[in-house]
Amino acid sequence: MNPDFEVENLASLTGLDDRSLNINNFRCFKYLMKIERKEGEFSISLEKEKAVLLYRIVGKTMIIYHTYTPPEFRGKGIAGNLVKNAIEFAKQKGLKIKPACSYAEYYFEKNPENKKMLAD
Repeated sequence: MNPDFEVENLASLTGLDDRSLNINNFRCFKYLMKIERKEGEFSISLEKEKAVLLYRIVGKTMIIYHTYTPPEFRGKGIAGNLVKNAIEFAKQKGLKIKPACSYAEYYFEKNPENKKMLAD
């Protein structure tokens, strides 16, 4: 990341307001940009650990069955960003989503605009 990156730009890119910006959010921002996907997994490398979202596809349904964010990175939007990427992937593949872990269920409750992606 460019060291001269302005806080105003960070706020507009992350959706955080000026009161929410702090060194922890800034430190975390670089990880939000490096989501990797491989078969059954979305992940973000975080220093010595990684945040993950695990899924499997059954027919036309993506089942999100596990999410994990290391404790020191929780509350910074990382798991939400993993779910957003899973939703975009499901849209591209014509899949519906079945949240089978507590965080994925929570995400869809807090973001009702995405409920149209849920499997019956």
